Amino acid sequence: QGSTDIQPYVQGLSEGATDASKITAQLSFPSCTGSSGGGTNAPGCVAQVTVSYPFNFLLPFVHSGQITMTSSSQMVISN
Repeated sequence: QGSTDIQPYVQGLSEGATDASKITAQLSFPSCTGSSGGGTNAPGCVAQVTVSYPFNFLLPFVHSGQITMTSSSQMVISN
């Protein structure tokens, strides 16, 4: 997946009560230790995906408003 493909891909995985159009996903390459030297999208580089979603509480006795839930995951590119 390229950096422009990640947002629609993650939005397509949405199920349940989430509004897929509010999901944001960003792909980054925070470090590159690949032997190919150069590009950030190369074997040995770290690819990191960060996903955010604005969550609105439905219960009146719980925080009235919205919080943004964010999670990230990373993996080394193998080939």
